[in-house]
Amino acid sequence: MVKQINISLMVLSAFLAGACSILVAQPLIVPPAHADTNPQKWEYSCLSQIGSRVRTVNLPEMQAYGLEGWELASGAGEGPTNDRLICFKRPLA
Repeated sequence: MVKQINISLMVLSAFLAGACSILVAQPLIVPPAHADTNPQKWEYSCLSQIGSRVRTVNLPEMQAYGLEGWELASGAGEGPTNDRLICFKRPLA
C-alpha cells in the first residue's frame, strides 16, 4: 500500500513539475510565423563564363554589380570544360 502511494506521489509530482515548467519555458517559445507577412522578394542575375581556360573572374563586372546593390548568391562550375555560372541577388524595390 505504501509503495502504491509513493508511486502515485511521484507521478503526481512529475505531472505538476511538467505543468509548471510552461511558466519558465513560455518566454523562450518562438512565436509562429504568420502567412500574412510580407517576405523579402529578390531579383536574380547570373553571369556565365563558358569554356574559359583562365581561372580568374571578371572582377570589374562583379564590382559593378556590387555598386548596383547586387550580392553574390551562388557560384558553380569548374567542370572538365571550365564553365562557370555566378549568380547574384538583390532586393526588389
